[in-house]
Amino acid sequence: MMDSRRHIAHIVYRFATGGLENGIVNLINHLPEDRYRHSIISLTDVDPVFARRLIPEVQLFTLDKRPGADWKYYPKMWSLLRRLKPDLVHTRNVATLEYHIPAFMAGVGRRIHGEHGWDMADLNGSNGRYIRLKKTLRPLIQDFIGLSSESCQYLRDQIVVPAERCHQIVNGVDTARFTPEGPPASPPSGFIDDSTRVFGSVGRLATVKNHHLLVNAFMRLCQQNPDLAPSLRLVIVGDGEHSEMLKELIAQAGLGDQVWFPGGREDIPALMRLFDVFVLPSLAEGISNTVLEALASGLPVIATRVGGNGELVQQHHTGELVACDEAALCQAMARWSRDDVKRHQAGLAARQDALQRFSLNNMVEKYTRLYQGQ
Repeated sequence: MMDSRRHIAHIVYRFATGGLENGIVNLINHLPEDRYRHSIISLTDVDPVFARRLIPEVQLFTLDKRPGADWKYYPKMWSLLRRLKPDLVHTRNVATLEYHIPAFMAGVGRRIHGEHGWDMADLNGSNGRYIRLKKTLRPLIQDFIGLSSESCQYLRDQIVVPAERCHQIVNGVDTARFTPEGPPASPPSGFIDDSTRVFGSVGRLATVKNHHLLVNAFMRLCQQNPDLAPSLRLVIVGDGEHSEMLKELIAQAGLGDQVWFPGGREDIPALMRLFDVFVLPSLAEGISNTVLEALASGLPVIATRVGGNGELVQQHHTGELVACDEAALCQAMARWSRDDVKRHQAGLAARQDALQRFSLNNMVEKYTRLYQGQ
């Protein structure tokens, strides 16, 4: 029997733990199953543990691509798309952009590209090679998505995408999964008690996420506030190439008992319930899923003033935006450490903001209209 549902092929660089990938999981799992079916094509690899979060019928494929440009993967993508015959291809970020060429040649009728944020090779969208590539491929793409107003402005001004083809769709957060209610994760013995103040961060331990800024600010915070220092804790959740370097910094500062690196975890909602304040020290962001998850978890958020963070964090209401500067971050952490009432009020406001502005239903409705060509 012929399947009448619209078939969407999502093309990603990798499918493993990450904000972009988490957004895809939320979208696929909440789109109406009677109207859509999905394939995920990863250029590099698929993490089977992370993939378990998807609804069962999603098909997963990998091209096992090596780093760097390699034209031989165009025929592979073309062949796969010819076999799958999707109604729509949806690529995300510059690493997948060029695969609109084999999608066009394979006869895929609808082609969409999403800009989810910046990387270290293009922190502010000024990379000339990327701009030229996007302009060259623009005619093959019917619709562009920017998660933040900054990325939409970039698409209109730099890539010259007509306004009617540029859509802002902010990520949604699962407010039933990320909630202040429920049991917290189990920290190391003696790590947390009634007197501690826990700063937490979740993300890849990569350069663009800038965790060394957070570690340095925490060390300064302890040094400059001896009355607070014994009660301060830091939790950094995630894996990545900077893991050992960050742990070494903490060991050299003699703060090993006050900092916990749980590694990559699947119980992020429970870990969030251990935190008093969430910190995002990134050099660049689109619309951060972890900030949305922190807001939904009822946490005040301290975030660097980059990308879409200013669209998520309401200054001095649900948190604080700071410069990418160690002293500024340290001072903000000190302020939030000392004011219990402010933390409580901001946490309540953060939860309410997540419910009102960043619901999954709102995000899914906007993607549904775009996928339907409305």
